[in-house]
Amino acid sequence: MSKQSYRVSDDTTAVFWTRDAELDDVFAFLLDGSPDAVAALLGSPWRGRPSPLDSESPFFLALLSGAQGRAILRDWIESTVRLIAGNLRRYFSEAAIVPRSPADSETVPLRNVLRSLSVRGDDKNLPPNLAGRIFESILLGRPYPGSLLETAVRRMRAEGDAPQARMGLVKAILIRNHGMEVEREMDPSNTNTGYRLGRLFAVLERLQGAAIGNPNATIVDRYFGAASKTPVLVFPRLMSLAQHHASKADSGGYFQKLIEEIVEPLEPETAFPSVLDLPTQGMFALGYYHQRAALWRKKESAPNETAE
Repeated sequence: MSKQSYRVSDDTTAVFWTRDAELDDVFAFLLDGSPDAVAALLGSPWRGRPSPLDSESPFFLALLSGAQGRAILRDWIESTVRLIAGNLRRYFSEAAIVPRSPADSETVPLRNVLRSLSVRGDDKNLPPNLAGRIFESILLGRPYPGSLLETAVRRMRAEGDAPQARMGLVKAILIRNHGMEVEREMDPSNTNTGYRLGRLFAVLERLQGAAIGNPNATIVDRYFGAASKTPVLVFPRLMSLAQHHASKADSGGYFQKLIEEIVEPLEPETAFPSVLDLPTQGMFALGYYHQRAALWRKKESAPNETAE
């Protein structure tokens, strides 16, 4: 059964099977987020041959939860290999996001995504039944649970961080549940206010580091939560600090130019809203993540940033 089961969370396991042992192995690799298997699913690796994942063969799945020494059947799914594979393809496509390091994969195992939503990355700290509901949304192509975006955003505000696993899921939620257009990597043409402010926050963070090295508490440590929810309370002060940091950093001119490019599309009167709604907070986190990844790559290719 090892290749026909997937541990969704600490107390939930999915057991699945088809009528083809080879397909059972393929789905095991897909559910585990294997980069090679996902690349094969998203690409066209079959070189003119029909993909086995296009089969109309039946697909069965039992979602089991454990409680007090007993197994409880939480859900029973009957579908086809083609439909389930299509829903997995959709999920991996929606959740694909540029990694911070070029050495990392764009896909992340689902268990890592789930752990990114829990306190201290512990499965036991996930809200009850949330893992199973996410798993069902992925396999059946349904909207994600309504509370999921709030859970992800709350973890980011608490931790002041936007890890890849969590950001891929946020991207997928915004696309599927809110109909928003989000690219896998930084999109300079995206004028969403939250996205622009997230990008700006990442640049201000890097500028601070260029000016004073490694401070005891960065602007992310102090202001990420407020910046992503109530920008008007934070950004005026941060923009003032940026002038000071730019005067001290060797690459100050480069960062000033980048800041101007980011804020240029924003209306001065409404550039820093009093409150961002939940989807826009998600866009803030994505803008922050995308810009950080872009700056990281620029640093690797051109360590000495200078004004052009």
